[in-house]
Amino acid sequence: MLASEDRGVQVRWVDFHFEDGTLNLEDLHRALEEKPRLVAVGYASNALGTINPVEEITRWSHEAGALVYVDAVQYEQRRISFDFDMIVNVWGQSLSPGNEQREFWSSAAADQPGSRNLVGLKNPAVDRLVDQVIAAPARASLVTRVRALDRALQWNYLVIPHWHIPYARLAFWDKFGYPAVTPLQGVQLEAWWIDRDKDAALAQRRSGSGKDE
Repeated sequence: MLASEDRGVQVRWVDFHFEDGTLNLEDLHRALEEKPRLVAVGYASNALGTINPVEEITRWSHEAGALVYVDAVQYEQRRISFDFDMIVNVWGQSLSPGNEQREFWSSAAADQPGSRNLVGLKNPAVDRLVDQVIAAPARASLVTRVRALDRALQWNYLVIPHWHIPYARLAFWDKFGYPAVTPLQGVQLEAWWIDRDKDAALAQRRSGSGKDE
């Protein structure tokens, strides 16, 4: 609200029904007659569990020439039910891929609401490769099978990579010690410690006692 006042933006609230917490759609239509530029609406109430007719509200808003912003609760519902055209996601991987690959890529997971097979992949060859990864008897065979699975997944063109940098951006006081070699998983802050000498030197510099006379 403060930002809207600073920018001269007018905010119009839509009434709701006190008995169940749902939006007053008649008041919404009156608000849309004022031709707003943006309509912000919640999909569901975390407190009451009521659900607003977001699809209809979106259609009415677009017809009035307004953009629509729906809160994160609606996003989560669409993610769980696979009701989207495109989505941003990260499939976190360990150095020893295993059972979680079924949740990511199997045909069975594609029809399971809330699963992490967000791409809806149903591929018998991928299913067999996932089973082979899970059943790998040794490290060498696991690496070979994971590479085969990776090639099959890339062949399906399932994702559009965003970007990657081979380092981490960190800002911290120079009072810590940390391993000389960074693990493959990246910086592990839980492996850092307070270096007493660095900590004392930093405290001296910050107090000003380290300045030259």
